[in-house]
Order: sequence, then C-alpha cells, then structure tokens
Amino acid sequence: MTRSLDRGSWLAAAGLIVLMLAVYFVAVWSMHRFPLLRWDASLGYALALCIVVTWAAGWLLKWRRELVATRGLLRSLTDPLAIALIATLVVGNPLYHILNATLDWGPISRVAYLVEQRDCFRVGKGRGPQLILRRGSDRDERVRLDVPKRVCEDAEQEQEVILEVKPGFLGSPWIARYAVQPGR
Repeated sequence: MTRSLDRGSWLAAAGLIVLMLAVYFVAVWSMHRFPLLRWDASLGYALALCIVVTWAAGWLLKWRRELVATRGLLRSLTDPLAIALIATLVVGNPLYHILNATLDWGPISRVAYLVEQRDCFRVGKGRGPQLILRRGSDRDERVRLDVPKRVCEDAEQEQEVILEVKPGFLGSPWIARYAVQPGR
C-alpha cells in the first residue's frame, strides 16, 4: 500500500531541509567566528555531557511512549544514542563555541606566534586556507589559524602573527582577533 504525499508533507520536508541548512551554516560560521586556541578538556567534557543528557532525555521520552519490550531493549537504547550523537555534533559543538565566546568578559592577552607553515590551497570539509603558527622557539605549541586566501598567500615563513586570546567563559581559550605583522 503506497501513500501519496500531500502538500503539507512536502512543505514540512522543505522546511526541514531549510532548517538543516541553516543549522549547518550557523555551525560553520560559529567555528570560524569564535575559533578555539586548541581543543581542550573543557570542550570534551561539555560535548560528552551533551551526548549523555540528550541520550537520557531521548530514551526517557521514547520509553514513556512505548514499552521497551515492543521493539527490544537494544533498539530502545541505540535510537536515542544516534540522535544524541547527531544533535551534539550539529548543535552542541557550535553552541559551545558561541556560548564560550559571547559570554566571555575576561581580559584579552596578546601572544606572539611565528608562521611555521602555510596551507593556502586547502579545499574540503568546510575549511579554507590556514596558517600553522608556533609560539617562538617552542615547536610543540602549534596553532592552526583560518585566514582569507590573500592573507595566507602574503604571509611569509617566520613572520610574526599577534593573536588576541580570551580565556573563554566555559574555560576554552579562543582567538578574538589576529594581526599579521609586516614582513622583515
């Protein structure tokens, strides 16, 4: 038995697609607008908590609607887990970036880095050109900075880049601004 889709179903599907695209663009925008200095434990804990809370809420809502025995215990646990993982990646990660930066009233610290490498032709995965920076002579502390293509092409090896770093409301330092210093 086939069921034809009525006008309301098509509108709902189109609305869902538009909503998904909007969420995707907000996610990409937030990670470029409020880049973290590095991925740290605060972000990991927040995302893990988001997964657990979303999973538990989804399981409880599902459990209340239908008995676990009707579809099996494993299925009743895995469906909400999949939804929790997707929700965390699509909503939790960008929301973390936005809250961490917009609620941050901490002081700005200016830190000097040197251009170690340029990746001006990076394509795919929503990423653009990047500068790989290192802090002074410390080769262990590296930062990847997304920049416009022109800035990437104009940057030279060992050129100084000043990062204005804020501590982050949720504990993850983020890059508020950067300035590429004139070449030597």
